[in-house]
Amino acid sequence: MPDEDISKLQEILSVILDEIRSVRRASGTDSLDGKIKENWPYLADIERVYVVHVLRHTHGNKQAAARILNVDRKTLDRMIKRHGLSLSELQS
Repeated sequence: MPDEDISKLQEILSVILDEIRSVRRASGTDSLDGKIKENWPYLADIERVYVVHVLRHTHGNKQAAARILNVDRKTLDRMIKRHGLSLSELQS
């Protein structure tokens, strides 16, 4: 993996983790099982934040988002439904 890809991935992961931590703080779930859960977010949390990030980047264009995520369009539709996302909120 080229260095610029690793740098971009680190940047994206940092944004994802910051978002998850802020949501946990706001909902009062920051202290679940102490430091273990704080340092290790659930995969579903990471997926949701990443999908939202990509959909915002594509201004809600699901076909473009599916290409970026390297998933089938139907898979992206299932992700959107699973996480209760609203495309109208993401088309900014």
